[in-house]
Amino acid sequence: MRRLLRLPFVIFCWAEVASLPLGFSNVQDDYLCAVQVKTQVVSPPDTKHWFQHQTAWATHFECAGARHYILPSFIVGVLAAAAMIAFVTFLHRGSASHDPADGLLLKPLGIAISITQLCGMTCFSLPILGSLDLATRIGKDAAFSGQAIGIYMTGSVLGGSCLWLLLQYHPSLWSSCCKTVHLASLALNTVGLLLYSLVITVSYVQPMPFDPAPLLLFSRLLGGCGHGLAGQVNFGVVARFWSPRDRPAQIALLILMSQLAIGGGPMCAALARSYSDRSELLLAWSGVAALLAITIWRLFFSVTGPIEKLEDGSGERHMPEKSWRRRRIFGCLAMTACRAYVVSALEVASAMVLETSFHWDLQWVGLAIGVTFLACLPVKAAHGLLAPLFSMCGWIRIMAAFTLIGTSMLAVGSNTSSPWIFLLGDATTFPTIFLADAFTIGIMQQNLLPNGSWFADANNATLYSMMAANGAGRLLGPWLARVALQTGGLRRYVSSQFVACFMFIGAFEILVAPGLEECD
Repeated sequence: MRRLLRLPFVIFCWAEVASLPLGFSNVQDDYLCAVQVKTQVVSPPDTKHWFQHQTAWATHFECAGARHYILPSFIVGVLAAAAMIAFVTFLHRGSASHDPADGLLLKPLGIAISITQLCGMTCFSLPILGSLDLATRIGKDAAFSGQAIGIYMTGSVLGGSCLWLLLQYHPSLWSSCCKTVHLASLALNTVGLLLYSLVITVSYVQPMPFDPAPLLLFSRLLGGCGHGLAGQVNFGVVARFWSPRDRPAQIALLILMSQLAIGGGPMCAALARSYSDRSELLLAWSGVAALLAITIWRLFFSVTGPIEKLEDGSGERHMPEKSWRRRRIFGCLAMTACRAYVVSALEVASAMVLETSFHWDLQWVGLAIGVTFLACLPVKAAHGLLAPLFSMCGWIRIMAAFTLIGTSMLAVGSNTSSPWIFLLGDATTFPTIFLADAFTIGIMQQNLLPNGSWFADANNATLYSMMAANGAGRLLGPWLARVALQTGGLRRYVSSQFVACFMFIGAFEILVAPGLEECD
């Protein structure tokens, strides 16, 4: 019992020992913490529990300069949160329902769901850059690093399923639970990031006081649950409160938030690494500060006034038979799963390829991946300018063709050992397949069945979409991509990407496009 009571103090001591090398290496010495610790190692016969291996007692602790790097981390986090809110508000400046009376109410709701979507996906992408290094420090391989990234999306399925079950029995909560769910989502993301920072701290301790792998997986799972809660309510309110004509545009904005988060996470990690090689913990504190600031903003930011609830599938002149709509929904779910696999494998494998095959410094790896994935902005802008030239089906086919071209560039870049062609393939594949899938989800939202239909009304369709994307695609993508690279090299990885891309196109042409008005 005395050892158990000593456990929090021991963890604190180990955290302070680990935080010594985490100071900014480019800062003056007087900004660093000076920690002097004497450690006594105890080796009893029973080695089952980590606190019986070794116990640390802090005899002298002086950290007068901690404010010089902890306080800036919080300032950076708050500024990042303010920038995110301002940017999302700017993107929604022209968004409105076709009913002007509803548009005034739907715009702040659209801002709220976009912010939470951006936060959840940023928590997913922030650890990607340093995941391989972290796995190596705790004695794991590349496949484990991919599993640690992918389990975040498993947690999102778990969180989304819990909310789905609640809404099945209490459908009236759709009009009142949005703010509560957003706050719960942000809280789980914050706690998960705090636990992840503890894992990073312990990973610098040699020998490690305990195996941090289970805590790492649990922290990612917990953060994923928060993202799942937000995702279930965000895509559900689009189907319930936006007219079918407006749903594709609003879904495209949510997908754009995911794209920006996936590109911005590694870029932020790379910028932090340019200041220090061991800045993961400080980056995590900045993320925690940003989440806390956004949580406070969401607490006071609310949508007031009545919003008229739209029946699922209303607003179209000629609705197809239910059997055709079910087949179309199934095809859209299959396309979403393929897109999630391609994108998640791309973002995780690219970091590993640039680091191990092309021998790039990790700082430049993060910057390259961030800039590459932010290609979604010019692609979205080009679509905004040229949208009237093609129908929705035409745009899906054009984007799918560019996805194949980008995947071919991956093959060329790997065969010629050219990292620039490889990155150009990433920059082509990532935004085009994402935008094609955004239109696909919009088509699915237009073909939803009335409330109470198990396949599929708004609540069920949102859960199925989350299971397809996060439970299947994003879970398997990082893991199988790094397994392919570890066992078969670049050729096996690129081959798996080609297979997923062809499955994406096949699902559209066979299940979604036939009989669709936009394709006639």
